Amino acid sequence: MQNNTTETPQTPKTKKRNGCLTAWLILTIAFSLIFIFVYLSGGGVSVVPGGSWAVPVLVLLLILEIICAVALFSWKKWGFWGFCAVNIVGLGVDFFLGISLLWSSITVVTGIIFLFAVLNIGKEDKGWPQLD
Repeated sequence: MQNNTTETPQTPKTKKRNGCLTAWLILTIAFSLIFIFVYLSGGGVSVVPGGSWAVPVLVLLLILEIICAVALFSWKKWGFWGFCAVNIVGLGVDFFLGISLLWSSITVVTGIIFLFAVLNIGKEDKGWPQLD
């Protein structure tokens, strides 16, 4: 007895990213790279008021932020949560450096809200539901 059912292979749904999300991720990576260069070229010591420990910590946080942005390019939801965690840790570093907690809090919260917003712009190309 032969089985006459034919299995049709499922074609994977192609994911579409809206332009705002793409631009935000590219800007995040670009600014992170710029600040890494500034910090490592010696300019960070004059910019960061905390001493020698702060520059390597900030560079590490920027590298982690780039990794999270690349993960979001690859449709990984952990990239969003990692971005949130990196920025909250960065807020703690700012606190220890004596940088205005109010200003730092506003920039961190605004950055997280903006990323969440661009992940939810659009209809078919809305990013958040496409994250794995």
